[in-house]
This record gives sequence, structure tokens and C-alpha cells, in this order.
Amino acid sequence: MFIAVFLGELATTNHLAQITALTVLSALVFCIRFVRERRDRALSRASSVAETAQRVLLRPPPRRIGPLRVAWLYMSAEDEAEIGGDLFAFARAAHAATRVIIRTEMPVWSWA
Repeated sequence: MFIAVFLGELATTNHLAQITALTVLSALVFCIRFVRERRDRALSRASSVAETAQRVLLRPPPRRIGPLRVAWLYMSAEDEAEIGGDLFAFARAAHAATRVIIRTEMPVWSWA
């Protein structure tokens, strides 16, 4: 473009088409980037809410229940998922018994 200005050929049809295409492409890239950043912020907020809900709903069990030591690890089925349909609970029952409830929501696989 600078060469076209230097040579005085800026107003040719070819250069005008190139400048127009560059302007339109730049505007399109700007709009796509704006929409993507807006979507990323919304996803970040939703992820933060899910993480907070998981901490509230899926509290870690105590380290000991009666004579038993409890260790646990929560792993979601999806890499980015923070919360799922899982449930676990531990309780000390009568007659020196400990009750453990574990319910996991396994994905349903379908083969076509």
C-alpha cells in the first residue's frame, strides 16, 4: 500500500479492492474476538458458580468415622466438569456400624 501511495496508484481498482477487503476482514476479526471474549467471561462465571456449588453440596467427609479412616477423591467424568450427579455420605449407625452411601451417575453409552 505504501508503494502504491508512493507511485500514485492508490486509486486503482485493484488497490481499492484490497483496501476494502482488508477493512472488512479487520472488522470481522474484531467482532468475532469481541463475541468470543464475552462468551469466555460468561463461561468463567458459570464455572465459578459450579465450583462453589460443588464445595457446598459435596462436602468432604470426616477423616474418621468410628474406627474407620476415610479417604476420598472426586473425579468427574468430563475433564472440565466441576459438578455432576454424584452423591456420597458416611454415617455412624447403631451397634457400632458405619453406613456408606455412594451413588454415581455413569454416562450412558450408545452404539450406532
